[in-house]
Amino acid sequence: VLFHFLRNDAIQARQWLLSGEKSPFRRNQFGFTLDGPLSIPKLFDAKNKLFFMVNYEGLRERKNGISRTTVADQAMINGDFSGPGHLPIFDPNTIRIVNGQPTAQPFPNQRIPSNRFNPTFIKLLSFYELPNVPGAVAGVSGFNYERKSPNPVDWDQVTSRIDFNESTMSQWFGRYSWGSEFVGDGQTFPQQDLRAVTKNWQAMLANIRTFSPTLVNELRLGATIFDNDRASFYNFNRDVTSELNIPGLAPPIQAAWGSPQVGFDGNGFVAGWGETTEAPFVLRNRTYQLLDNLSWVKGKHSFKMGGEIASRRFNQLGNQFPRGFFQFPARYTADPANLGSTGSDFATGLLGWTQEATRALGIANTQFRQWSSAYYVEDTWRIRPNLTLNVGLRYEFTPAFQDRRRGIFNVKMSCPGVNDNGLDPTCPVPVLVRPGEGDFHEGLDIRMADRIPKATGDEVLGNHATIQTDKNDWAPRVGLSWQPVSKMTVRAGYGLFYAQDTGNPMWDMARNFGFRESARSLDVVPDVNLSNPWAGSGSNVSGLCKDWTGLCLSGLYTFANDTNRRTAYVHQYLMNIQYQLTNSMLVEVGYQGSGGHKLMRMYGWNDPIFRSGPTDNRTANERRPWGSDYYGRIQTIGSRANSSYQSGIAKVQQRFSKGFTYLVSYTWSKS
Repeated sequence: VLFHFLRNDAIQARQWLLSGEKSPFRRNQFGFTLDGPLSIPKLFDAKNKLFFMVNYEGLRERKNGISRTTVADQAMINGDFSGPGHLPIFDPNTIRIVNGQPTAQPFPNQRIPSNRFNPTFIKLLSFYELPNVPGAVAGVSGFNYERKSPNPVDWDQVTSRIDFNESTMSQWFGRYSWGSEFVGDGQTFPQQDLRAVTKNWQAMLANIRTFSPTLVNELRLGATIFDNDRASFYNFNRDVTSELNIPGLAPPIQAAWGSPQVGFDGNGFVAGWGETTEAPFVLRNRTYQLLDNLSWVKGKHSFKMGGEIASRRFNQLGNQFPRGFFQFPARYTADPANLGSTGSDFATGLLGWTQEATRALGIANTQFRQWSSAYYVEDTWRIRPNLTLNVGLRYEFTPAFQDRRRGIFNVKMSCPGVNDNGLDPTCPVPVLVRPGEGDFHEGLDIRMADRIPKATGDEVLGNHATIQTDKNDWAPRVGLSWQPVSKMTVRAGYGLFYAQDTGNPMWDMARNFGFRESARSLDVVPDVNLSNPWAGSGSNVSGLCKDWTGLCLSGLYTFANDTNRRTAYVHQYLMNIQYQLTNSMLVEVGYQGSGGHKLMRMYGWNDPIFRSGPTDNRTANERRPWGSDYYGRIQTIGSRANSSYQSGIAKVQQRFSKGFTYLVSYTWSKS
């Protein structure tokens, strides 16, 4: 069988409000299927014995999305903010306290002198786009920049299968699949475009063996390889970080090459630019499985039992903020006494004053390993011709992933650091815990300040994963089908299901060795400049790291997992009643609900508490339990969330002659 389906833009209308030529659209789906018996002449007769199937499917799609925004015009780039649509801008160098209130002087003629331009920001502008919509005015028109963002998709898949009837008592089959996918994700600006490349291979071998008419066993072996790369525009192509030479922003590995992200905040109308902070991410995952299911019929009982053993390898490389992130607020060029109607975020950028400069000094690189198993038994009992009961029990044993290279560290918390009165000075400082033997900083070219408590060893948090294994993952299941009268059927069921960790929560702790750090300016007078955003940070000031001359850090954004977190689980339950009103009409009413518990959620430790009042002038770091001398935010993942879903359904279905059927259904739900 051969097939090819084609769609294009030949008879499609232009997209709404799209100027210029119609966006191109091409979609081709094609492939073939070939199957039949296999035989070797004079050696092997495959009649009713050996069969094969090969299938190929491909997709090629080309289409554009429409992106519109406002970008700075040439006047703004030249420092001229006197045109229509602009708010008054003020010089942050003139901020003074008058009668207890901050005040500032406006820039003469609403123009910033070119000798005040920050040279690094000017370099960043070389990656910016200029207006391309004729007649549009920045700050007045709805947008002055438009782009047809490409979103290509290339997809291929091959599946092959062999079936072998060894005998009436034994059948074999094997399957091999390969897939490849490229997805382009066009963004507002060309330099923001993303791409995802996925490749997968899967092989499976199975045997179904009949020991007797009432006893059948199924055995399966499987292997899955999954590779996925999420990359940004300049990855492997251009080391923009080295070109910019921003102090403190270290050149990343080639997979993370690219430009920093620039963001704006507050009064202003222009879009930020630069590549995403969420790349690269490179996955090389492997899963190997052995499954066995045994079915046994005994009288009115149909028993089924079995299990699964799996080995999972979760290999991932990547991080957030490897190229840096800089956010420029309008308030630094606003009148401090009138923040709401003055200032420009782009003007702040020209001066180089940033409210946040975030960097990651490294790339997380893990080789997680996990052995897991699951076992089950169930019985379908036909108690009476009109009554069937199904009862089952499943047990899952899934320890947390362990990194074979000690590429993670967790946080040991003693108490939250706050109480009803505010900060709790009696609460001990949290301890950083790295599993395995050896020095905490082994293999690293960066140190964390000596004052930060550290520990190594699997025994500190109980095991090499630093997360306790939940050994209570029992999952009962029960189902009932009852026909009290010939025209009525009642069905009910309950089950408990576990959501096992996929590895991503654990991988958060690997990002700790990427050393994420943010420098933040004061609220009124800026003190973080693009010329040297992390001034003083990382230097071994006053011997923070004894006998060490390299980078020495404190106050880092830290990722943690609750060492006592449980496996998330969901109760699911339902009941419905079907009744046949006539020979052609069926009505049904039912209820379905679920309740989730111990679900994963993120929460933070060491966040700044609220100010005690208008006279509380403490900085954010001074309002943290352990201040920036130790930690920034400690972002933690734990089993702290719950969920609830309740629903009712009513349905009527009727069949008429000549194949006509109608169905009316209503569902009410609350979650």
